[in-house]
Amino acid sequence: MNFGPAALDSGDSLYQISGVLAAQSVTGTRIVAIVSAMLGVTDLLLDSIKLGNYSNVYTKLLTAHKNVARRQGKDELSRQVLIQDITDILDSYNWLGKSLSNRGPTPTEADTIALLGEKLCARLLAASLQNRGVRAVIFNAGELIARDGLPAPDLQATNARVETRLLPSLQQGFVAVVTASLDVETAEHSAHPTPGSELLCANTLAKVATPDEIWLWSDAGNYTVRPA
Repeated sequence: MNFGPAALDSGDSLYQISGVLAAQSVTGTRIVAIVSAMLGVTDLLLDSIKLGNYSNVYTKLLTAHKNVARRQGKDELSRQVLIQDITDILDSYNWLGKSLSNRGPTPTEADTIALLGEKLCARLLAASLQNRGVRAVIFNAGELIARDGLPAPDLQATNARVETRLLPSLQQGFVAVVTASLDVETAEHSAHPTPGSELLCANTLAKVATPDEIWLWSDAGNYTVRPA
């Protein structure tokens, strides 16, 4: 299942999506949920790289993601744990931003910043599933899709990673939540998220994981099904 920013526009949308995933999971369906950042988040992060306004963006993202986290927890303890996790992720961004006050980011630092929104969204969705009693595991796309310095994925190496990392988790009944964009491997092939990156990730995984079908979500309540 592929979730772009339009499907992840609020805490209510994410909660609605986790309900659909949970309902599918209890039927025994093996699910890979590929997620972008929530709507508007990647734009803010990319702007912070250009403008250096890391502190302002940190405050905006912390407030927004805390509000989403409060919607996902089933009780106060789970909400507080999730909020702390979100805060820790964003604090790392804030500290990195402070270190960049007198210089621009390296390519690796820029990609770390650009991919932060996907990391946050994956953590939120996994928590929402876990609070519904569904086991979930998070993968960064770069853990599964190999490029070895090439712009196109290395399908043979990707297949090996999928067989040893992804498929065992699915067979054990976990929902796999996968970030959409590949981690940076070389300065020439940046991992900055682009529109439709979650579909590129799905198409690559579909070539080696042989799913029955791909669900393309246009928003939190509507999707189309495409044969894999």
